[in-house]
Amino acid sequence: MIEAMEDQPDKVIVIGAGMGGLSAAIRLAALGCAVTVVEMAEAPGGKARALPSSAGPVDTGPTVLTMRAVFDALFALGGTRLDDHIRLIPQPILARHWWRDGSTLDLFHEADATVEAIRSFAGPREAEGFVRFDRLAKGLYQAFEQPVMLSPRPDTRAITRIAAARPQLWPALMPGVTLEGLLRQYFRDPRLVQLFARYATYVGGRPGKSPGELALIWQAEAAGVWAVEGGMHSLARALAQVAETMGVRFRYATRARRILRQGGHVTGVEIEGGATLPCRYCVFNGDPGALTQGFLGDAAAAALLRRELTLPDVSQTVILTRTAMKASAMSNAEDLDTFGKSGATLAIHLSVRNLKHVCETLIPHYGAECPVAVVYRASWPDQQVVEGTLTDIRQKVRAAKITRTALILVGRVLAPDGFTDSALYDADHVHVLRPRRKG
Repeated sequence: MIEAMEDQPDKVIVIGAGMGGLSAAIRLAALGCAVTVVEMAEAPGGKARALPSSAGPVDTGPTVLTMRAVFDALFALGGTRLDDHIRLIPQPILARHWWRDGSTLDLFHEADATVEAIRSFAGPREAEGFVRFDRLAKGLYQAFEQPVMLSPRPDTRAITRIAAARPQLWPALMPGVTLEGLLRQYFRDPRLVQLFARYATYVGGRPGKSPGELALIWQAEAAGVWAVEGGMHSLARALAQVAETMGVRFRYATRARRILRQGGHVTGVEIEGGATLPCRYCVFNGDPGALTQGFLGDAAAAALLRRELTLPDVSQTVILTRTAMKASAMSNAEDLDTFGKSGATLAIHLSVRNLKHVCETLIPHYGAECPVAVVYRASWPDQQVVEGTLTDIRQKVRAAKITRTALILVGRVLAPDGFTDSALYDADHVHVLRPRRKG
């Protein structure tokens, strides 16, 4: 079942109505795209949503707002002002911290107040260390704001020029410098290292593994923190309202099941119930784990491999499946041997620990030298690809120590000697939506 597609060259589906999805929808609508947002919850917000309670709605995610200018710009794209929709309350205390030994520390919007608070908390040496750290964080923020944070794509040339011209930033930019290691250059008190190292968790990282550049997050907080009257979910609702005035359509309580691709292009999003929403582009703002595990098809893994999973004369079918382990059983009609007989490209999730069974089952159908790719945590910072054949992939995956969160791709399309491009996107291919040009 495919919904009618308007004659719109830039139809976009955004999966997820969190802050990122709402921002993308507004920016794309401002560029003239026809945008539909698909959200599994019944309201916008994503992590910034609210749950009912006897005391009223309770935010389940972030509780305060930083980087207000980003949101001011979004409302401006809709021809309105943030202050016309919600009330922001500036917070003089940025954050309050407690430790098990009973000590507490407040950080303030005013830098001098924070210096004095740290002096009282940990002594003059640590206060001086904070002054130097604050200077570094401010420099990093200024250096990365335009070429990275406000750029559609990081401008590596601009970053290189800035780094070369500002040696005071080198302590954070040197290869191998982690956030935790950087902080130990400024603080001896482990509580202060712990406090500022938490910024690694903002991007799902660990302080001892995340880059030192994340120290710039302190400057984002120091520039201002606001509470949102009514809760952060009120901001999400306001952004959704602005998006709707710009023509964005929202489909709430709608779960995206699969991102559809053909000929190297996104063609639509399949939603729960079997309907397909056609589109030319798709912006994924959902849980990265869903892509990594293959729950939304093979798009992330295929993009990382830079391969097509369907090719004329090789395989025009992709089967997304898993093997039976500790989870629920698979029926005989859906076992790997049955799917292997089709010769289709296989995307197998939740099965990397069952790789021996996968290889032994598929070799009779695909041959021992059939290419295989195991994609670990696709779209995450620590993503990894292991490529091989049905004969040697087990040894390579074992050497890479991949035991979970991986998608197994099997098929001759991964390493074709020669193939024909799909006619669907061939300019010379004539069909109902691309009639033969006269003359």
